[in-house]
Amino acid sequence: MSPEENKKIVQKAFDAVNSQNIDLLDEIVTKNYSNPSMNIHSLEDFKNILKMQSRAFSDLKRDTIDFSAEGEKVWVRYHIIGKHTGVYRDLDPTGSLLDFYSVSGYRIIGGNIVEGWSIVDFLSFFRQLGLVKYLGFPDEKKDIK
Repeated sequence: MSPEENKKIVQKAFDAVNSQNIDLLDEIVTKNYSNPSMNIHSLEDFKNILKMQSRAFSDLKRDTIDFSAEGEKVWVRYHIIGKHTGVYRDLDPTGSLLDFYSVSGYRIIGGNIVEGWSIVDFLSFFRQLGLVKYLGFPDEKKDIK
């Protein structure tokens, strides 16, 4: 498949997740899908994590910003936004709005996503949930929330 076709497959996966129709992933993600950076070792692991995120963050959206593709690999930069309204990994709802960016790479073989890698801004994620407080470097202003 061409890099352009592979980009369309990844966008289709994002669309399925954003519409909370994750069963559509069965058509484009292999059962043995893995994303070691997110501790995902199967399509079912992936779907379970997505379900947990959907229950915890209302209106959770992953808006794609740009793509880069070469051969069987596609990289996408995206914006994640959603309000923390449900329990997430034993953390009671905070009402906080999550708003951060991520980059993920995917390997596509024969029209199916077989592997992924993710680079997530966990500092922003944890800070916005109130789990860590970022004070900045000594020479920075201290009004960072």
